[in-house]
Amino acid sequence: MIVAADIEVDLAKFAGKPMYRTTTGLALKKTAQELDKAVTEAKPYQPSGKPQAAAEGKKESAGAYRHLLTGVSYMLPMVVPGACVSRSPLPSGIKAFEVKDTLAAALMQIGGGSAFALMVPVLAGFIAFSIADRPGLTPGLIGGMLAVSGGSGFIGGIIAGFLAGYVAKAISTKLKLPQSMEALKPILIIRWSPV
Repeated sequence: MIVAADIEVDLAKFAGKPMYRTTTGLALKKTAQELDKAVTEAKPYQPSGKPQAAAEGKKESAGAYRHLLTGVSYMLPMVVPGACVSRSPLPSGIKAFEVKDTLAAALMQIGGGSAFALMVPVLAGFIAFSIADRPGLTPGLIGGMLAVSGGSGFIGGIIAGFLAGYVAKAISTKLKLPQSMEALKPILIIRWSPV
């Protein structure tokens, strides 16, 4: 099996199957070489075990890029429908949305206001999710909302996503609690600490 992906994908269902991982760029530009490499270098996939050294090296070299692309891929479903809905009143005239209590004004509010307001929090949330899994999602979303309300926009959202993700991951791996409190760690401690 050949997996050509630049973002994190769930591969648990392929456990034990021979797998070769590469990037989409290499798979598209150097297809023949990647197929040859896949035949010779494919290793059985182990989802819970220690990753192979080659796969780990590739993941670390493209780590930040992969996390950013994961955030962007979850953000796009907010952007595209929002843009379509906010631009749908244009056949009625460029200023049709300025008249209150009209369909054009409602569509502009839904698309231009509400959908676009969620873009940066979703970007930050899923960057953090890509880094720290579920415990990173909440701090990332909140960090993205703080970035929007503070006026730092996309750059602030990206920084908030990476910061929340790495802090949540560090807390998840480094913080040791008594067995009786271990269940609280992903719900209360990790999700609210980076915020």
